Amino acid sequence: MYKELLEVSTEADQPYAWAMTQRNLALLEEAKSNHDTCRDPAPHRAAALAYLAAAERIQSQANMPREYVVVNRIRGRIEEKQRRNP
Repeated sequence: MYKELLEVSTEADQPYAWAMTQRNLALLEEAKSNHDTCRDPAPHRAAALAYLAAAERIQSQANMPREYVVVNRIRGRIEEKQRRNP
């Protein structure tokens, strides 16, 4: 559903909605990596970090400092999990 939304909410036309969708996709990938049926969380974590990097193009420290804090909090949580369980 989120990926289909990206076809409607583009970065150029609806930057905030697009960035929020990217962030939601990151959270979805993080949840997949945490699920007890996930045998290899690394690809999901990598995808989550890529979605966060995309979101940060809009939700940057300069443009949206509050949203930037949230993006970095999520990123930190995922990176910490990578360090503890690669």
